[in-house]
Amino acid sequence: MENVKTQNNLNGLALVDQTDSGRPAKSRIQDADQCRTLVGQVREQYRERGRFEAKVQGMFDGSPPYSSSRLRNSGQDNVTNINFLEAKAQSSQAMVPYYDLFSGSKFHAQLCVNLDAPAYDTQRWSQTLTEKFEKLITGCEDFDWNMQQMLNEFVRYGKGFLMWDKDWDWRFRYIRHTRVRVPDGTRCFVDNLELLCVAHNYMIHELWRMIENKEEAIDAGWNPEEVAAAISGAMPDLDDAVDTDPLSYERVQDRLKDRDVYPSMTSRVVRANHVFVREFDGKVSHFIVCEDRATAPGGKERKADFLYKKESKFNKFSEVICPFFYETEDGSWNGARGLGHMIYSVMELKNRLRCAMVDNAMIQSGITLVARDANSINNASLVQLGRLNIIPPDFNVQQSNVLADFRGPIEVNRELDLMTSRNTGVYHVRQEKIEGNPITATQAQLDMQQQVILGNSAINRFMGTLDRFYAEIYRRVLKLANDDKAAKEFVQSCIADGVPAEAFRTVTVRAY
Repeated sequence: MENVKTQNNLNGLALVDQTDSGRPAKSRIQDADQCRTLVGQVREQYRERGRFEAKVQGMFDGSPPYSSSRLRNSGQDNVTNINFLEAKAQSSQAMVPYYDLFSGSKFHAQLCVNLDAPAYDTQRWSQTLTEKFEKLITGCEDFDWNMQQMLNEFVRYGKGFLMWDKDWDWRFRYIRHTRVRVPDGTRCFVDNLELLCVAHNYMIHELWRMIENKEEAIDAGWNPEEVAAAISGAMPDLDDAVDTDPLSYERVQDRLKDRDVYPSMTSRVVRANHVFVREFDGKVSHFIVCEDRATAPGGKERKADFLYKKESKFNKFSEVICPFFYETEDGSWNGARGLGHMIYSVMELKNRLRCAMVDNAMIQSGITLVARDANSINNASLVQLGRLNIIPPDFNVQQSNVLADFRGPIEVNRELDLMTSRNTGVYHVRQEKIEGNPITATQAQLDMQQQVILGNSAINRFMGTLDRFYAEIYRRVLKLANDDKAAKEFVQSCIADGVPAEAFRTVTVRAY
């Protein structure tokens, strides 16, 4: 076996390039230690990025604008410190038109037969395929749930991911954007990827199901001994963000949001990473490595191997993952930005402004007393007798209230609303009373219509990605027509309704 040369050829990441003889290596990942090193290097590139991502997530989750501990230490416990959740409302509103694009039609996808046959027949076959395909995909209980979760992250963070990590299943799953990592400088076109790392926590029963039949597991690419060792060393799930780094800001934010206090009461999981790499033949290899190094009897560390290894498993990366990008100014995968990044600074300012308005209102609503001398403050006690308030003798009542400025903050808040709308294209419904003459019915109708308007470029980007997503599902359904029960029923049902077998391979799939 020839020795291989490792070079830092992908943004400083060590991947095998060639053998000693100069020929390309069969696989660019040689062992589990190299694979785990790659995962750690890519994670390190995301560390500082995760700090800001956690702040954006906190804005949506309801984190207050000021540090509660700093206010308490400075004796300002009475200061209003509330997140008014306007950012969450704006993201929900911005998601509506995208969800309407996804589910607002009679069918999710349209299948068109491109066969040399009479137009009447091709239209009828296309209609049959479309109806049967709709029944197939909506028959999955989590179909709509996965799409909703993806759209939520797509709008908020600028990236939403749907993934197929198995070559024997057409069903997809939503992957949280913090779990998906690529090297810095990667372009946002999926089939240009070279390396993709996806963190995943396996429940121990999930892994056991993979290796229950040892012969089938080995044939599929699993390493039963290594998986068994990982199961025996499984740990409680300390982290919803699937990041073993104890300094992960996303992890801390998740635990605060979910009020997680007792890690020992969580389920046992095996923390793993899927690693997909493009080989020199253009195909994509799939590896799974365990985050935690298993130990041998006696407590000694054992040399870890792959949990799973399948070289040249996929033809291209679009068979693995379907990324939805909200806005990519520079075309970079990690440069994609969502609504949360655009409105973060303004929302922080608006929360502080509104907190100040509440404090001003509280001050103005109280009774203002003036102490006659320095000793009067020691006798400050307001006596209530029924509906009467008896003021101590050493105080005078201030007849005019201390007037706080409400008009200024309200005008500033309104201007910030307009600025946010102009900068992000998100229309915010105005609930406050508008001064001057009321708007006309036509203007009100136009305002409501703006809530569901997307630009042509946004629609084209989103629908184009949906086209590729449905096309991949259809490709997998045909591939698994002899093995998967639902896929087999789809094909047989279409044939029973008159669709010829040769028509299936000519189908073009597009979002409806």
